[in-house]
Amino acid sequence: MLADKYLQALNTISRLAPLLDQQLEPARGNQTDAYKAPSLPRSKPPLSMTWLDLKLTIEEVLRTTCGQVRADTGGLYGKPVPTVQGMAGWLTHQRDHLAGCMWADSEVWWHMQTGQEGSSAVEETINHARLLEETLDPIVKHPPAQTTTELAATLGVTPDCIRQWKARGKLHPVGRRGKQNLYPLDQVKELLAQRVAQP
Repeated sequence: MLADKYLQALNTISRLAPLLDQQLEPARGNQTDAYKAPSLPRSKPPLSMTWLDLKLTIEEVLRTTCGQVRADTGGLYGKPVPTVQGMAGWLTHQRDHLAGCMWADSEVWWHMQTGQEGSSAVEETINHARLLEETLDPIVKHPPAQTTTELAATLGVTPDCIRQWKARGKLHPVGRRGKQNLYPLDQVKELLAQRVAQP
């Protein structure tokens, strides 16, 4: 039940909670104190409702889980700080207790607590952590890359050397900028290190 994925999800939520809070801060476009009446009926909220909904949903999942842990232990481990980061951190410290709790992975228990069917506290936590990671901490799809000219300037490797590596199949372009190929910086550094290491 409480596999590494669940603990990793709690750590991810705890790590990204401050970034989620930053998304809720209103834009600072007009820095004056002058009151500007909203234009009704098309008034926009001062923050993104999507981010607010996500935060409230995550808070509800964590609050429900924290409440059950506190009920199980009689409040032995204190009370979590009532923030996303605080509750996720508190639950991470309860890993030993959660490891023995069958309710955390039970769809029936989750349905009784929240009215949602087909999920559990563990699944909801993992899904929301994945969503936070994909939206707030996106994985870099392409490694940092530079053109032949840029690589020559930054790493000191000649354009002829890069062309030779490409011709030998040691280096492959990962994209284009204008008419020039882009080569991954880490691969060029690795090839350069191999070249320097050879006698």
